[in-house]
Order: sequence, then C-alpha cells, then structure tokens
Amino acid sequence: PLGISDGLGDAFRTDLLEVDIDDRILLVSDGLLDARSPSDERFDRSRLEQLLDGSGNAAFVFDRIAGALSDFCDWRQPDDDITLVEIPCLSGLADEPGAGAAD
Repeated sequence: PLGISDGLGDAFRTDLLEVDIDDRILLVSDGLLDARSPSDERFDRSRLEQLLDGSGNAAFVFDRIAGALSDFCDWRQPDDDITLVEIPCLSGLADEPGAGAAD
C-alpha cells in the first residue's frame, strides 16, 4: 500500500498484474481523490477516470492530472498529502536477469 503506516494487518491485499510493453501503471493516494475545490467538491475517482479515458497522449497523463488538480483546487492547500506515481512499462526490462516474478 502506498503512503500508509505499518500495523494495519491484513487490511490490504497484494495482487499480480500482467502488463504489456508501453502500458503505464498509475499509483495515487487518497489525498488526490479527496482534494477539494474552493466550493468543497471532491476531486474523486470519476474525475480521475475521465482524465484516464484514453484520449490524449499517454506520455502526458501525469501532467494532465497535475494540471487538472491545480485547476480544480484553484491552488487551495490540500487537507492531506497527495501522491501520484507513474510507472512506464518499457521494453527490455522484463528481459533483465532477476526481473521475473518471485517464486
């Protein structure tokens, strides 16, 4: 789990995810989804999904989300930390020794 402390026990699970070359993995914290506009509206998951709907250049998804969040919040300070991590799945990485899934 991203951005949490130890001691939560079995509250979270771990899954394996199959990805293809040129896929992108996006990790976000609840601070992004809970960010609020000046009118106290939440950024929420549906707004994030609209930004990820496949239109536009995938190479700029991070910038698109960051820009939309800044516009939405109108530079209001967040109530929680906001974490956004984008991991591009590049060719050649899976071919490296030891890059496979753990047995």
